[in-house]
Amino acid sequence: MPSASASNLGDGSVPSTAAACLTRYSYRWLDLRIDCPTEHVGGDPDHWVTSCAIPDGFASLDLHGLEVPRLRYEATAEAGKMVHELIDLPPGLHLGFIPGHDVSYIYDSQRRLAEIVKLDVNDVEFYDLVVGPRDAAGNPLSIAITVPPIVSRTDGTPFPATAHVAHAYGYDAIGRLVVDHGTFADGVQFWDETIGYDDAALRRDHVIIVDDSAEVHDGTGPGYNTTHEFLDASGHVLELAHTTPGDDAPYVVDYHYDGQSRVSSQIIMSVDGFSAAIDYIYECP
Repeated sequence: MPSASASNLGDGSVPSTAAACLTRYSYRWLDLRIDCPTEHVGGDPDHWVTSCAIPDGFASLDLHGLEVPRLRYEATAEAGKMVHELIDLPPGLHLGFIPGHDVSYIYDSQRRLAEIVKLDVNDVEFYDLVVGPRDAAGNPLSIAITVPPIVSRTDGTPFPATAHVAHAYGYDAIGRLVVDHGTFADGVQFWDETIGYDDAALRRDHVIIVDDSAEVHDGTGPGYNTTHEFLDASGHVLELAHTTPGDDAPYVVDYHYDGQSRVSSQIIMSVDGFSAAIDYIYECP
């Protein structure tokens, strides 16, 4: 069974869905469909733009847990690796975190992902991820991330150590990710993830304990998150179910694939019980 990725850290490879001529978002309870066509700039297959016709007021809707189409998305790749992204989200959308607008991917001499840099809508850098040393198989052993510090919810005081985060990874005997420990700059651990593999059932199980209360003094203590992934024999994820403390229901995504192993659709059930679908259409006119 394939390994889970290191803290969702990919290798920068262009996703199969980048080949879609049209991405279609369907929000069933709203009776709303949003079509997002893709065009290649100057006919270059490594430079594409996807634009979505977003209805007025769409971003004001309660879309907790559902995918939100991007107003405009421009990507540049090279030799199958992502190099640069420009992302414009619908105006008025409140995500609760700083969205990346301008994203750059940097690689080492062996074409392995080495760094990701994100700028906000004002072209100010707010995120820098640097991949640390790798083991003999090429798996990253650690990453370091620089972000704005967490601030107190009561008086806005920043907690400086939270601006620098490190993740250390551990692997089993056949190179599958099994441990992810996240710490702040002063060594306080806030993230503890373990991953188990059920080869017979083609299933991966993640148990994630998030607890920043030792650093963030108005924190709420440990939160236990779980993620279950069900795979097919080829290693494609068929279903992902994620539970977060405080939510009444899990966030669930079902994936479907075409004959070329490209994602053809995602069916998403939000934590609020609303469902949506994303269809990727590859048959270009």
